[in-house]
Amino acid sequence: MKLSILSSSLLPRVLAVMCFLPFAACTEVSPVTEIAFDAALPSVAAQYRTEVREQGETVSTTDWRLWREDNRIEREDLHQRTGEIWQRDGVTLFHSQIYHGDKRGIEYQPGDLNLIGASTQWTQQALIVSPTLLQTLAVDSERNRDGVTYRRYKGRYDDADWDITLRLDVMLPQSIERKRDQRVERIQLKEVHAFAKAPWQPTPSRDYGMIDFADLGDHERDPFVIRLQAASHAGITHQH
Repeated sequence: MKLSILSSSLLPRVLAVMCFLPFAACTEVSPVTEIAFDAALPSVAAQYRTEVREQGETVSTTDWRLWREDNRIEREDLHQRTGEIWQRDGVTLFHSQIYHGDKRGIEYQPGDLNLIGASTQWTQQALIVSPTLLQTLAVDSERNRDGVTYRRYKGRYDDADWDITLRLDVMLPQSIERKRDQRVERIQLKEVHAFAKAPWQPTPSRDYGMIDFADLGDHERDPFVIRLQAASHAGITHQH
């Protein structure tokens, strides 16, 4: 959701997913073009739905949004009112975990990210799914629908079966599905817009009280930090 191959948040990792839907009136083409994952990506705003099923029963459903610009990525969980911000300055990556209900947050420096084992690959954060995973899976098919190309990847990786469809015009997953034993994690793209024309904006967090990750030990009596620690010990997570 430990899913180092997927874009991860820090206080719990995330993942989720959804299967490739058959398209009516689609044209199948031969997938011959290599994708330059390190190329500049379009600035977009997207909304996703994550569903987790165990033994055929839905155990969680989450709607969340992504805003992606050249040097800033922001995600927001619409149910739990949590979010995360990734920013880069050259090759340096910074991260903030946001808690809108408390108007608080935690800031992570590059060394903090390495310490806790979080992905520091900008491309992985920007694409939601890791390029390493896509390059490991086999290209199953490529189809055009209304002038948009969708490339489907399938295969097994890290003891799980994967089914991922990438929408190439916006370079975002249209759907992802991961199956492991009786657990199925799915994510499905619901809406996508050019960043400048997005119908919704991130919840403002500029004035929130922020704590450096390295200084959490100095705030052990802070009610906000106590709640985070309790949630972490109880295994409570939010999903993107």
